[in-house]
Amino acid sequence: GYDVTENNLVRYRFNVGAKCAKDYVGTAQATECDGDKDPYTLSGCRLAMCTSPEAQAGYEVSARDLSIASFDVEASCMSGYTGTVVVTKCGGDNLPFSVAGCEPTTTTTSTTTTTTTTTSTTTTTVTTTTITTTTTTTSTSTTTTTTTTSTSTTTTTTTTFTTTTTSTTTTTTSTTSTTTVTSTTTTTTSTTTTTSTSTITSTTTITTTTITTTTTSTTTSTTTVVLFCVEAEDKTGYDVTVASLELNEAVFSVSASCADGYYGTAKVSMCESAGAQYKISGCNKIQTCEKPQALGYTLSNGSLNLHDWSITGICAEYFHGTAKITPCTKDGEEFQVSGCEADICSSPADTTGYAVTEDATETFRFSVETACAPGYVGEPKATACKAHAGEYELSGCVQT
Repeated sequence: GYDVTENNLVRYRFNVGAKCAKDYVGTAQATECDGDKDPYTLSGCRLAMCTSPEAQAGYEVSARDLSIASFDVEASCMSGYTGTVVVTKCGGDNLPFSVAGCEPTTTTTSTTTTTTTTTSTTTTTVTTTTITTTTTTTSTSTTTTTTTTSTSTTTTTTTTFTTTTTSTTTTTTSTTSTTTVTSTTTTTTSTTTTTSTSTITSTTTITTTTITTTTTSTTTSTTTVVLFCVEAEDKTGYDVTVASLELNEAVFSVSASCADGYYGTAKVSMCESAGAQYKISGCNKIQTCEKPQALGYTLSNGSLNLHDWSITGICAEYFHGTAKITPCTKDGEEFQVSGCEADICSSPADTTGYAVTEDATETFRFSVETACAPGYVGEPKATACKAHAGEYELSGCVQT
């Protein structure tokens, strides 16, 4: 959880810089050890954590690990919702993660209207049956005519008188009269034909019931033209959560936060026309300086980021001057320190009784070898000065 720069591990010159590593937050502090070869301690940093978002309809969420470093959250669409769930890690400590992608399932309601029409048709069929009965009565009258032939002989005497000549002529005519009586038998046949016509009218009524079932399937489909924005192509520096891209201020829902390595206040603006990209703004890349090997300086554990720079410094022990800290001008460069110089001891004016070899007279690395000069004995010792430009001290040798 810490990024450490060990400048000096000597206890009285302890200089260790520390900052919280990626995915950790807090104020890092390095504390010198309590004894020789004991470890120094680091404190002040903890894991950056996401928080759970407010409950959203349509999602089932299982959060296993909310730390940013090992974020592990699963989500799925609840019954009645559909889509591809996207879980997005939070953009910083104590910010909520987000879930998106589930939409209510579209239901089409079909209304089926069944109309039953019953038509009754009465058909009357009149069948007329004519039965003709003919009765023939035959009456036969027989008339018998009997003819009787009677022969009668008549003798007619004709006397003719002639006056002129006086002649008398007597003519005798004999007439035979035959009377025939004919007996005729007349047979008269009288035929009486009686025609009896019986008309039987049979009326058959056929009632036909026609049931017409008309099934009208009415699907009420309301077509609402919904306009949408489209995703922003460049989302560098932003963690974006999309809930709805509908071009409607009451429905449009896209949230954003600055991604790791960026700072600012993210702002999302709905597109102005359908098919256009929504806009995101407000986040800038964090420009971070690196710590230099700053011997002679004691630096604070403030922010190394240019936008919220807070590094200060003073001259370390055994150094003097006025520390000046200059931020870097580009991301990843070391910031500059200046103004502090090492305290340097001057040689004693009187070195009688001593043989001196000066390796280093700076107090932070003071190294002066001494020996007792001829005629002197003892345990020679050189002690660094207490302030810059002061004389170091020689002791331990006495004259024999």
